[in-house]
Amino acid sequence: MKNTMILILILAFTLCKPTTSSSNKSNQALFPLALLGSTTVSSEYEIPYATCEGAKEFTKETGTVTDQTPANTIKYFKFNSAKTESLNFSVNPSTGNGNGSFCLFGFVQNQTVDNNSSLDTLETTSDYCVSSFSLSTNASSYRCIAVLALSSGGSFDINTSAITSGSTTTTTSSSYFNIKPDFNSPTLLADGQTTNEIFTDYSSWAAFKAADNYGGGKYFKFTIPANKTALLSISNVNSTTRIDGGFYSATGSLLTSFGLNGFTASNRSLTLTADNISEDVIFYAGGGSKGNTYSLSIKIQGTIETKSFISSGLQTPNGLAIDSSDNIYVVDTNARKVLKYNSTGVLQWSIGNGVGDVVGNNTVAKFTAPNGIAIDSAGNIFITDTGAYKVKMIDPSGTNISLIAGSTMGDNGLTPDVVGTSAKFNTAMGIAVDNTYIYVADRSNHNIRRIKKANNTVSMLAGAPNTNGKLDGIGTDARLWYPYGVTIFDGSLYITEDGSAVRKLNLTTSEVTTLTSKTFGYSNADTPSVQIYGMAGIESDNAGNLYISSSNVVFKMNPAGKTFHFAGSGNSGDILSYGVKSKFWFSGLSDLAFDSLGNLYIADSNNAKIKKIVFSP
Repeated sequence: MKNTMILILILAFTLCKPTTSSSNKSNQALFPLALLGSTTVSSEYEIPYATCEGAKEFTKETGTVTDQTPANTIKYFKFNSAKTESLNFSVNPSTGNGNGSFCLFGFVQNQTVDNNSSLDTLETTSDYCVSSFSLSTNASSYRCIAVLALSSGGSFDINTSAITSGSTTTTTSSSYFNIKPDFNSPTLLADGQTTNEIFTDYSSWAAFKAADNYGGGKYFKFTIPANKTALLSISNVNSTTRIDGGFYSATGSLLTSFGLNGFTASNRSLTLTADNISEDVIFYAGGGSKGNTYSLSIKIQGTIETKSFISSGLQTPNGLAIDSSDNIYVVDTNARKVLKYNSTGVLQWSIGNGVGDVVGNNTVAKFTAPNGIAIDSAGNIFITDTGAYKVKMIDPSGTNISLIAGSTMGDNGLTPDVVGTSAKFNTAMGIAVDNTYIYVADRSNHNIRRIKKANNTVSMLAGAPNTNGKLDGIGTDARLWYPYGVTIFDGSLYITEDGSAVRKLNLTTSEVTTLTSKTFGYSNADTPSVQIYGMAGIESDNAGNLYISSSNVVFKMNPAGKTFHFAGSGNSGDILSYGVKSKFWFSGLSDLAFDSLGNLYIADSNNAKIKKIVFSP
């Protein structure tokens, strides 16, 4: 398609332009399918009660019954029972039909046509189409058996066997579908609208919708203005249900699908960005059990444009900070330099003279492997020199580096107020500063260290020395897992961890709480279900929204806990575009920082660039 829209769930996907909808085919007739022996499922009919009269007959003694039917059709059979017994029926593609896909329905005995049939009263042995099932027969009676050919038909075999004591059978395969939604008459959603929905029937996987167009789900349609990003939220999902969703082209071709289970997450947020013209999105929600409920809402987020800011002269930018005059400071790890640029991207100065651990003036100073950076209100610049196990300070003019804390690799246990030059760190990474203290993520010691600016003494603030874990608590009773990036907002320190968690440390009470963490989850979801793999940098805006760099995506977590893709597709690359169509290539800290105008800057480390994300409503 010439113009595309990108969906982010974990990957980037393409969506299509709108077309004019056709009229709704609302008539839904009942028809005695079994009297014909075969009928097309995609036609507008429910499956009624059936007599099986005229259908092919067989018994247990017949052995394997071989027949054939095209894709998306049902074929009926009449099983005659000579005695009362328990039997197992199964269906498989015949030899040589490796692409065939079939499942079975079994009906109760002695069916009669009932023109008021519905799923509530449909007397099948199960509300599911299965690969095998068991039932009990009575002497001198019959059963109606139906074979459904799914996306691929052809030749199939029905096998019948007696169930002996101790034997078991399994039922698998796809759901039974009864009520068909109309692709051409979707429910329209407006910006800011929330709709509460209920599954009126069992429904099929999203992958069947465009080609076969049957099932108990529902289609929705909404419009995203040119270059803007929208957030589609699914919430209030029953804990016992599963929702399968799909996005479609205007002609009904399935472009991508996803699934979520209410047991593991009751909410999902899907981020989409339109191309350079207004575009329609057609969305299907299905897969749930009859009677289960969910809510669906759409909200246009605005225009999120990724622009170039510094595109040359860097090797692996990791640390990033901005002062009150909108000067940008960059830590270039592999170049062993710290650089200052003005608000237009013009280099003002750099400091660092190759690999080493030397403090002093800018002609001799050296870094081993600098990473984190923070600036206080006086313009002092604090750096974590990770490879030297030290915290250093550059004066506001960029002419001198001094040692704040650190000596060799190690830890100081729980000893309070350790003299700065006696302190030990193990992979100091993220750093933040306020008027009184410097806060350091001591990554491989699994704790947060606090340095008093007045005398450079170092204490343990949260976590235990050299002890990892994922435990909330007060101060040293809490456990952290490889803390990485840090930022301060409203009296709390927010921390990213390698263990896919965002932690909050109250700087008054030292209480550590977990904002988001889960063993399994989707990248694009609501907390606490979200899992953001490989978290690195973290920054907050003036409203308390958190922005996190991870997996080539900038995530946004709002104060209510909703987390979604803000920019980046998740695939590595170097593309300047809008919303989730942009591409980054993160590694290391990949820090973030805001200027006074609310523009977000990101260290795109593997692309050796600094990029600027501009948001407008």
